[in-house]
Amino acid sequence: MNTEPVVTANGIAAFVSALLVLGVALGLDISDQLKAAIAGVIIIVAPFIAAWWARRKVTPLTQPKAEDGTPLVRIGGATPSAQARSLQK
Repeated sequence: MNTEPVVTANGIAAFVSALLVLGVALGLDISDQLKAAIAGVIIIVAPFIAAWWARRKVTPLTQPKAEDGTPLVRIGGATPSAQARSLQK
């Protein structure tokens, strides 16, 4: 969940959509208008909520900061991928 926040956020939105479809298939008695309204909200609002949630879980590449606000800097000017490789050795 912590390593793939975008997948997790979109998975939650898909799960909510699936619950609506399952409820209707199992006989949940709601009008066609309400079904359309709920589907519309899920289609429009869910991606925005997923993006908002996911953005809180990732580090931006421009001006990255730690959770406490401390700026994250490159060690010796190395690129992030070079830094990662040096830490894995």
